[in-house]
Amino acid sequence: MRESIITLPTEVIEEIISYIPYNEVAPLAQTSKRLWEVASPRLFSVIPLLASEKIRRYIQRLADDPQRAAQTREIHLPQLKPREERRKPSPWHFNTAPGFFFSVLEHVVPLPFVPVETYRELGRTFKDALLNMTHLRTLVVHSRQHGEIWDNYVVIPSLREIFVYPAAETPYLWSWIMRQHSLTTLRNCWHDAQFPQPARPPACGPTALPKLRTLITDPEGVDELLLNSIVSDLTIHSLQDQTTTSPGDTPPFLRKIVRSNKRTPLQRITLSGKLARICFILQVLQFRDSVPPHVRLFITLRMESEQDLVSPSAMYKSTQSQHSDPYLVAVSPVG
Repeated sequence: MRESIITLPTEVIEEIISYIPYNEVAPLAQTSKRLWEVASPRLFSVIPLLASEKIRRYIQRLADDPQRAAQTREIHLPQLKPREERRKPSPWHFNTAPGFFFSVLEHVVPLPFVPVETYRELGRTFKDALLNMTHLRTLVVHSRQHGEIWDNYVVIPSLREIFVYPAAETPYLWSWIMRQHSLTTLRNCWHDAQFPQPARPPACGPTALPKLRTLITDPEGVDELLLNSIVSDLTIHSLQDQTTTSPGDTPPFLRKIVRSNKRTPLQRITLSGKLARICFILQVLQFRDSVPPHVRLFITLRMESEQDLVSPSAMYKSTQSQHSDPYLVAVSPVG
């Protein structure tokens, strides 16, 4: 028998494939059935942002194949919708009563598009996929989901990062996030002009997210989460102007920062928003002796949308080392 790569043990082939760039794994897997069996799980390590119908098929496959689901490390979720298909035409039979003659009228009426899957059924499929994704580390939610998508009590111990885009947060998602006690990074936002309710996240328990170290949120999220975690890297966006100008009149979220800083000192704080508001926050923190050693400022010169405010292309990328100036100011471009 002629020796080749497909005759090697599975463990050896997996080790060889681990050195191949991700974009070359798919062409290699299509060369033979043996390589496809070994390489296909690696193709599911990162599921990018796809169309709703395509991501639904991926989730169905992850729910049906625990081996592939266990290889998933990161998944990006668009808006999930139930599957819709046209049913096959069904004949309607109209039979007359028996008598001197018997006639049968068969009339075929095609039914319109009807959903063959409900949100409840899609939610159960998503729950099965989550149960199988035992090595998932990063979850990115790009769009607002139906409440039944998050109607489960699945806890993923390997999950470390959750990023929620603006207009994608709901109380159902928030309740699901509160059960993921292994999170170290959370990006959330509760300020959205299109969906003003809820104005702040629902109250969380005193033991929620105890391992959280990096928090990216708005003032409402700081007020809700900071004291329950060990955050050392804090980013606050959506900072708008207000009439309060006295450092003695401290907003609730700033009081939480001062209290948290005494228990778990902040190493870096990033403030993004209007200049007047940022200056007021720095004034309060300095007045309370709670300014972290590293400060980053992203100042908007005029009203920007939430998406423009947090997108990397709308602000200058900046880096800061332990030996650089601890105060860094970046101004977001206008126009």
